[in-house]
Amino acid sequence: TQGVSSAASDVYKRQGHALWVRKKHEDLGLYEEAKIYTVFVTTAEDIQDNTALFGEEICYLEQKQLYNWAVRAISVLKQVYRTFSGIGDAAWREETIKLFQEQRLTPEDFIEMINERHLKDL
Repeated sequence: TQGVSSAASDVYKRQGHALWVRKKHEDLGLYEEAKIYTVFVTTAEDIQDNTALFGEEICYLEQKQLYNWAVRAISVLKQVYRTFSGIGDAAWREETIKLFQEQRLTPEDFIEMINERHLKDL
């Protein structure tokens, strides 16, 4: 979604995404208990007042924040790729884990980032 303001209709359309994924979890290879996050990624700096009504459980993420996270992740991936010495290298694995943790690029960090803001709180 681009522009100054995000339309409530854009948010309303995304309400059903989690339900659809939940119903299709087997086809998608997900566990039935998987936690599903709906994330509204936008360039908008302002959200319409009524948007929050439809976005109770929808995470809000500015596109530039996601872009910056991806740039950092790609940089780390390039670094660990260059230093990969072969299968079974425990030292490389430990260093890689440490690097992802230091850069706050773990799956847990990503979930924390997308959960920082929700449409209902804007």
